[in-house]
Parts: sequence; structure tokens; C-alpha cells
Amino acid sequence: MRDLSGRVQNRGIVVLPQLTPAEFRAAMAELGPIYHHPDGDAVGRTLISPSGRRGEPGPGFTMQALPLHTDRSSLPDPPRYLGMHLVGYDADMGGAPLFADLDLATTGLPPDSLLSLSIESTTGGRRLPLRLAGPSGLRYRDDAHYRLSGPAALVAEIRRRMQQVTQVVDWLRCGDAYIIDNHRIAHGRTQIVSPDRIGIRILAYSPEQTGAMNS
Repeated sequence: MRDLSGRVQNRGIVVLPQLTPAEFRAAMAELGPIYHHPDGDAVGRTLISPSGRRGEPGPGFTMQALPLHTDRSSLPDPPRYLGMHLVGYDADMGGAPLFADLDLATTGLPPDSLLSLSIESTTGGRRLPLRLAGPSGLRYRDDAHYRLSGPAALVAEIRRRMQQVTQVVDWLRCGDAYIIDNHRIAHGRTQIVSPDRIGIRILAYSPEQTGAMNS
């Protein structure tokens, strides 16, 4: 898995076919320090299955389709990398991954216009900027709990572009894993139709992030 971080940052998404659980954990640890999600276990793994809602509000642990988002978008500095290992998966189960490149969706827009956009909580009114600090990318969430907020015409244009650039990946197999740049690629899934659809998620910081945190 030579220069895995460079491949993920360059491409946005890297698919690693037919990994063992140990190989998946090792690949994520290679990227940087593991982020310990509130729904995860002691080593940072979160079992993603339609087992009932936990954690932040949303359909992540239900059979519902999952809208496009970047993970941990409510944090000031979300982890850079997200990995998903499909340990129980078949295309007939539903839950096909969705991906949208935020760089592509915002190409051609004046850079200053992105500074007018935020992700706003629909309950408490908390706002977080769409653009992350420094050159590290973007966050995205636009659902019943956190919505894209800003000038109406610009919000409508971003939503239109997100629809245009969204891809459905229905060819992955059980045992495959994918790693995305969580500061660039928004992800989601189609509706799940079988409760046997299971993924294992691990999030990791980049070394640049942890260096800034410790400085």
C-alpha cells in the first residue's frame, strides 16, 4: 500500500479490493492517528448496520438512504480520512455507496463565495463554515439535522451541482474497502433492503492535523 495517503489525496477515493480486517486496520493506521468515534470500539472501529439509531441524529444506523455528507462535519477539524470495509455486502442488499467530489462541485465559483456558506444546525442554530481552516478542504452536510446555509441562489447552485456530480458505485464486493479524503469527497448510500448489510468504518487524522493540534 505504497504512499496510500498520497493516492487518497490525489484521487479522492481509493478502493482496496478483498482485504482482511487486519489489513484494513493496518491501512488506516498507516494514514495517521485513528479518530475514536463515539459509536466506535476501543480501537476506533464502528459497526455500521441497520441496528437502530445511535450517535448523532440521522439515518446512519437505519435502513434509510443516507444523504451526502462528510463525516464528523460538526467538528472544527474533522478527521482527514474515512475508510469503510464492506464485511457484509452484496448489491442486492442495497446500501450502494454514493460519492460526490466537493472540489468538482465548487469548481469555477469565486473563492470568496464559499466563505458565505455554512453548515447550520436545524435545531440549535449552530453554524460551521463550509470551508475548513487553511488549505485543508471543505465540509458538507445538507439534511434534516444540518443544512447548507447562505445566499439562496448560491445554495441552490451547490445543491444542483452536487446532484450532477454524485456517482453510485454498485460494483463493490463483500470484502472490498474504500478510503476517501473526508475533506474533499462527500459520501452517502442508497436505501438498504437487507439487515445483513454491514460495514466497518475507521476514521483517521492526517499527520498534518495532529501536528497542528499539538503545536
